[in-house]
Amino acid sequence: MGLIRCLVFASFTIFILNLNFTQKIVASEFEDTISLNNFGMPGDIDLPSATRLPDGQFSVSSSAFGGTIRVNLSFQILENLTGAFRYARVPGGRYKGYAWDRSFDLHYLVFKEKPIFPSVALGLRDFIGTGIYSGEYVVMTKSFGPDFKISGGVGWGRFAGYNGFTNIFSRSNRGGRDHGYGGTLETDNIFSGDNSPFLSLSYRASKKLQIISEFSSDGYYQEVSSPKGFNRRSDINIGIKYSVDPTLTVMATLMHMDTVGLTVNLGINPKNSPYQSGTEPAPMPILQKKYRSQDPNSEKDILAESKRLLKLEGIELKALKLFGNHVEVGIINRRYINISQMIGRVARILSLTTPPITREFQINIIDFKSNLVVSEITINREDFEDNELKFNGPENLFGSVTINNSNKLFFDNDQKEGNRLSWSFYPYLDLMLFDPDAPIRYHIGAELYGRYKVTPLTAISGSLRKPITGIMDEVKRGPKSGLPNVRSDFMYYHRDIGSNLFINFLTIDQYLKPLPNLYGVVNVGLLELMHAGVRSEIIWKNNKKPFAFGLDVANVQKRETSGNFNLKNEYYSTYLASIYYDLPRDWIVKFDFGKYLAGDLGSTLSINRSFNNGWEFGAYATLTDVPFSTFGEGSFEKGLIIKAPISWFTGKKSRAVASATIRPITGDGGAKLNLSKDKYLYNAISEYDTKNLQDNWKRVFR
Repeated sequence: MGLIRCLVFASFTIFILNLNFTQKIVASEFEDTISLNNFGMPGDIDLPSATRLPDGQFSVSSSAFGGTIRVNLSFQILENLTGAFRYARVPGGRYKGYAWDRSFDLHYLVFKEKPIFPSVALGLRDFIGTGIYSGEYVVMTKSFGPDFKISGGVGWGRFAGYNGFTNIFSRSNRGGRDHGYGGTLETDNIFSGDNSPFLSLSYRASKKLQIISEFSSDGYYQEVSSPKGFNRRSDINIGIKYSVDPTLTVMATLMHMDTVGLTVNLGINPKNSPYQSGTEPAPMPILQKKYRSQDPNSEKDILAESKRLLKLEGIELKALKLFGNHVEVGIINRRYINISQMIGRVARILSLTTPPITREFQINIIDFKSNLVVSEITINREDFEDNELKFNGPENLFGSVTINNSNKLFFDNDQKEGNRLSWSFYPYLDLMLFDPDAPIRYHIGAELYGRYKVTPLTAISGSLRKPITGIMDEVKRGPKSGLPNVRSDFMYYHRDIGSNLFINFLTIDQYLKPLPNLYGVVNVGLLELMHAGVRSEIIWKNNKKPFAFGLDVANVQKRETSGNFNLKNEYYSTYLASIYYDLPRDWIVKFDFGKYLAGDLGSTLSINRSFNNGWEFGAYATLTDVPFSTFGEGSFEKGLIIKAPISWFTGKKSRAVASATIRPITGDGGAKLNLSKDKYLYNAISEYDTKNLQDNWKRVFR
């Protein structure tokens, strides 16, 4: 079909259907997996559509057809902006006849659909990567009633394999893409070269079933030319989507009238927990004044009763002191991700146990790992009680609450309590991705973690691991060349450790708080699997401000690959200054600059979107003075970060978080120390600042 016939057909169809239908198709408020295509982006089968996913949706999808396998991770970054990372097996390459390709996409909804006018979106496919899927598009989508939808547009690059015509932007010379070592941003060829039309029709036969037909100009040249691929017989794709529920969709396809395909789309939204209100017990009631005991109790009795009641809530009371009309307490938060809810429960119990003359609750929060007092929250008792049942009670209450850096430096633990030792024993999972010989490598084993407090501010912590099963010790490729192997020789550690017991880390940790808003830590010992030495960090953070500053300095020696106490005769140093900024709408930016482990100078930019229930999605990139050719495959250090709170899935109070960092390539340029997450101070401090409490304050009476 030529361009004129295609456009005439699309225009005529839109005109006729617009005479009778104007209702838009409405997606689920939180999850919408039926709107994902084979690339994990808003679309139908292979083609895009001018739609968007619910804000915050995280999707995992996989498709297989004609020798091609794609695994996509996509995230609705902003209301109208979708991003995706993809790992694909593509027919035609040096690994047993296939190429393994990583790519990034962006899709932006420019205009939303109106009763008469269609929605409009533009997108970049594989704009960071090797360019196998590289292409750009402008697409329009119009719904006709609740069941019928038509999308049409113009595409460049992969979208312009067939039915091409002269570039509408007069950028006729696309040229060959020199992707070098991959992983770099390519802008020279965007919206250049020939362009081709594309069209898709979608009909919702029932609430769960959708029938789709596409006119696609993608030539699939590499796939067609490979014996591992398929024959492209037509421009037409046909598909059927079945929505099991909004979080799961299965799609069967006939691609270019030759090969059958299958796609599975999964989606979750951090805003839509299976347990919206949690399953924890209701909080303690706030008794009216006339029902409260007027009998005076000793401070010791008040401490004992408060401690007992708070323990039921998963909160550890470490100190309580009465001062006339106000009470000061020191608490450790052991279960709550939502700090405001925890503060509310502390205030409820204090209102039950303290004398009627107490007018003010001063709550000092103690970090469990360091014993540092990180925040001081002061609540007026009368305001708290008066606002409990009001519709806008949390908002009214917050106006009278004060949040400061605590002047108390640390909690001097009573050694008689005998709580010096803490330990845990649990399974662990190590993952290595994107090795062409085995795209998913793993080790599953058991980990014994222990921590012993020598003094209130000094602790010994360590981790022993025992691999039980996995294939991470079978990596065939070796380390990179051109830089000191501070990170890229990781495979030697897994090979030599095998299934043997090894020391993951073992350190002496000394915490410091010289000023109310200045925090520090010094770690000495086996810092991580690959490095031992001395590392120190200092953080300046004013709890009333959205920004903070940090400095991280280390001198290290390389550990032997067997995971024991032996060290290599290799020495490295690193120093990094950091700026943290907590932006509105739950965005956190971190900027590091300085010297990395391999001696290279540069900076790292990290951007994370956090949700008030503990979910976090982010990305980072490090650029240093190491040339892309020296870094090798991937060109520079970069990755994606995903954190998921266990409480979101269980509905039970827990501070446990499952986290993953997805690195396309592990190199030596831009390498940092990989310490246990609890050895970094910023998160433990910022968790209790004004912004974090205010963002979650609606749950203070939960």
